[in-house]
Amino acid sequence: LGPTAPPPCAVALQPLGPQRGIDLPDLASGLRAVFGCSVSVEAPKPLPTSAFYPARNRYRADRLLPFLSTIAAPGAKVLGITATDISVTKDSHPDWGVFGFATLGGTPAVISTFRLARQSSVQHSPHMRALKVAVHELGHTFGLPHCSSAACVMRAYNGLIATLDAAPLAFCYTCRMRIAPVLSCRWPNPGMQRTRCARR
Repeated sequence: LGPTAPPPCAVALQPLGPQRGIDLPDLASGLRAVFGCSVSVEAPKPLPTSAFYPARNRYRADRLLPFLSTIAAPGAKVLGITATDISVTKDSHPDWGVFGFATLGGTPAVISTFRLARQSSVQHSPHMRALKVAVHELGHTFGLPHCSSAACVMRAYNGLIATLDAAPLAFCYTCRMRIAPVLSCRWPNPGMQRTRCARR
């Protein structure tokens, strides 16, 4: 018998609070096409009060990650999704609004659709923006840092819708080579430019 194939990667989409303007099953389908992982949509949970930042009436993304970690299934990534604005500390800004947040190689990530409907169009729809942000943040959990290439979904968006819209729904060659071994080279979507990896 040949070597046993590694178990498929798994991602759980965790709605946090009421959702607006996003189709979670469609988002799950898009993530399956990009990563080749099993993707489930979990029952909604309320946003934890411990993450609320009353000074700006929004939630701290860095406090949402520990909460998401407690509900993640063993071996799976968990992506929190909220329609509420979220923020982190960035450089000299103590409270900077963001599209999403994750830590390198971690289990949880979170995205917010709060800012994604601004100046939207058929080409730059809130759904496509949410998919890009979700791929970007999950990319961080799979070990990818921000990328210097403008032709990569892992480029830093810096909270700018125009930068998000200009980014492709694709990894650059360098990021594909970095993430392929982690995902066991599962690239079911030809648009993601599948790549080979060395035999194990």
